[in-house]
Amino acid sequence: MAFDTGGRCYVSDDRLGAVLRLDDEGPVVRADGLGAPQGLAVHGDDLFTVDAEHRRLWSVSLTTGECRVEAEDLAVGLPRGVERRPEPALFAHGVPGLAPRFAGLAAAPDGSLLLSSNGEGTVLRLAPNP
Repeated sequence: MAFDTGGRCYVSDDRLGAVLRLDDEGPVVRADGLGAPQGLAVHGDDLFTVDAEHRRLWSVSLTTGECRVEAEDLAVGLPRGVERRPEPALFAHGVPGLAPRFAGLAAAPDGSLLLSSNGEGTVLRLAPNP
C-alpha cells in the first residue's frame, strides 16, 4: 500500500497482476498485465511497483498513466528453476500460517528506492537515472 501527495491510496494485487487506486466509487486499475506486483512506493509523480514474477521494477506516471520498466533481473521472487513449495504451518497468537515471501519497496528522500529482495534476503538501493 502507498499514498500519493493527494492522499490517494494505491494497492498491489499479485493475484490479479494489477495496481489499483482505491477511490470512493471503487477500485481503479492504474496498471495491469503484471505478473505479481508486490511492493509499492510513490516518489514525486511516479508510483513504483516490483513485479516479483518477472523480476522487474515498473513505474507508473500518476499524471499520464504511462507505465515503463525501470529495472530488470532483480533478485525478487523465487530463483529461476525453483518451484514454489508449500509454506510450513505455524500457529501463533491464534493466527494460522506464515506470511508469504514479499518484495517490499520504499522511497528514500534522495530519490532512490530501497527494495527488500525476497529472492536472496537482501536490501537493494536502486538509484534514479541522472
